[in-house]
Amino acid sequence: MKDSFANDLSDPNFQANSSDKDCGLNQDVVPVMKSPPYETFFQYHMMRNLPCLIQRVGREWKSTKAWCKNGVPNFEYLKNKYGESVITVYHCDEKFFDSHKTSTMKFKEYVDYWKEYSAAEDKKGMELLYLKDWHLKNEYKDDDFYEVPQYFSSDWLNEYLIANSKDDYRFVYMGPTGSWTPLHKDVMDTFSWSVNICGLKKWILFPPGQETHLINEFGQLPHSIEHLPKNIKYFIVMQHPGDALFVPSKWYHQVWNLADTISINHNWVNATNIHHMKSNILQGLMEIQKELQHLSSDENFHTECQKILKCHVGINCRDFNEFISFIASRRIQGYEKNLDNVHVKTMLVYELEQIQKVLTQGTSKEDEELEELRTQIESILNC
Repeated sequence: MKDSFANDLSDPNFQANSSDKDCGLNQDVVPVMKSPPYETFFQYHMMRNLPCLIQRVGREWKSTKAWCKNGVPNFEYLKNKYGESVITVYHCDEKFFDSHKTSTMKFKEYVDYWKEYSAAEDKKGMELLYLKDWHLKNEYKDDDFYEVPQYFSSDWLNEYLIANSKDDYRFVYMGPTGSWTPLHKDVMDTFSWSVNICGLKKWILFPPGQETHLINEFGQLPHSIEHLPKNIKYFIVMQHPGDALFVPSKWYHQVWNLADTISINHNWVNATNIHHMKSNILQGLMEIQKELQHLSSDENFHTECQKILKCHVGINCRDFNEFISFIASRRIQGYEKNLDNVHVKTMLVYELEQIQKVLTQGTSKEDEELEELRTQIESILNC
């Protein structure tokens, strides 16, 4: 980061926020709440796709008590507990496409590196490594080091993946002071949540559409925020231990660790943002088909587009239909078991309504397989 603005962003005292006009927030900062009712979070943040910071989360988690000591990572505990795990680290000083170069090592080796890096007065010549996207819970299934906060418990994505023994979107992040994540929006236009276990993170968040002000003459977004054009809307959030940040769909963001930091993060989707996920898939497919239109007469054109879509977006149309069919079947079963429970029935009807909308959102060859499911849902909604 080269100019004064970039330096300001990595300064913990920089708290500037732009005007929030037209982005949906009726105040100048991301709302900070302590134990709000679930209904408040649902109506004002998930439904409206607006961020918030919820304090005092995870105070009783095992990770909060065991992973940190005197406000800093408990390196010895972590090394003894998880040292043999093979993890992926990101080299924060080496750009690789729109991310950073990666490499793998054993976690115990990373802990040794982290201790040495943090202790060094002169870090010149030392690599800056960030452990990200660690599927620790999937690897240590019986280790209950955290609980999903109630606000984020309606999580269709991980519900499906865990039930079907697939890879998940539950992550642990660990990194030294100065480690950072480039500008991006979350995979498949999902929501994300992040709870700081220890340390301090600084976020810059852009409401959907504001990222267009950052695109250069080549049609590319910056890897790292170097400066901001006038009149762009953005929000700065400081995340302390016990803070849970809700990042809505399609909000671009960049993140810096201003201290040695550990966090637990999920990507997730439910009835309030499933349409964003489906739109993201359809948009990705359209772009691929346009790029490869000169091959459209090939008999394998559709199959090859779907393969590329899965690599590009993280999911293809068949995978999405398998996922949404699984969730719909569970919700139909729940509805049939709760006919006398008005509250549960009302929520399940809402979820089935949103599922029905995405089942008719766009078309692909795979969508023909869902006709029976659409009919089944329609019969419930017409009751």
